[in-house]
Amino acid sequence: MAGAVVDPTALRRTVRRHADWESTGSGEERSYERNAKDSPLLKLPAEVRNDIWILVLGGQDVHASKSDKDLANEAKAQLEDNESVALKLRASRHEECGFSPISSNTASKTLALDVLQVCRQTHQEAALLPYQTNNFVFADGCSLSTFVGSLVLAQANAIETITFNDTSVSFTRTSERLLQRKLKGLKRLIAFVRVDIWLYDSNDSTGHAGRVLRSLSSLSKGSVMLAPVTLSYDPPGPHAIPLTRNPLSNTFLREWTKALETELMRGAQQES
Repeated sequence: MAGAVVDPTALRRTVRRHADWESTGSGEERSYERNAKDSPLLKLPAEVRNDIWILVLGGQDVHASKSDKDLANEAKAQLEDNESVALKLRASRHEECGFSPISSNTASKTLALDVLQVCRQTHQEAALLPYQTNNFVFADGCSLSTFVGSLVLAQANAIETITFNDTSVSFTRTSERLLQRKLKGLKRLIAFVRVDIWLYDSNDSTGHAGRVLRSLSSLSKGSVMLAPVTLSYDPPGPHAIPLTRNPLSNTFLREWTKALETELMRGAQQES
């Protein structure tokens, strides 16, 4: 039985492609070796470089929002550094962040991602660190689902910390499956639940917090934390609860927060 006829031209093309691949591969190796010898940065030990990448690319709150506006707009907020800002509740410190341009006296802060374009080696070493080492902040479940759906699997799996700054946290079953499949590296999920002070002794506040906790617990294999916060005291007139102390005093807020957290912990233990 005659053997198959092989086109020698095709064979030469195959061999040539293989030779080109080998040549490219060795060229990359030479480039890595040259960079390691000539670049002051790449001369450093890998552990030190990794610390530098984390300092440059990580440690920030990254606000992501689903909006009809142009997503090229930067999230902007007034940058202040004083004691009064430091004492603000965490959720209120981020109220001014958003995707719409605001007054010209505001300063914008973006991640320094240009370092990932310097060379192939820096990209290979640090490309996933912006996802792994930053806290991604969302106002609602729809924004989270849209953001995660736009990422490739490796990027989504690298996300370790997510924060919600709003109480409208709910997901469809489809969204839950998407998030469970792509957020396999999630370690910390934090929700700042807004509850009116005047409801602090009723079931409304803890009932809502429990619903949020159940919704979030399905997404993370790591820790899920609810942090009750309030930004104002404004009960409806005829239903106002008479208070003998200033409802916005530090003492009152601490007592209210402690009582609510106790109820949340009790509810979480019952859930488990």
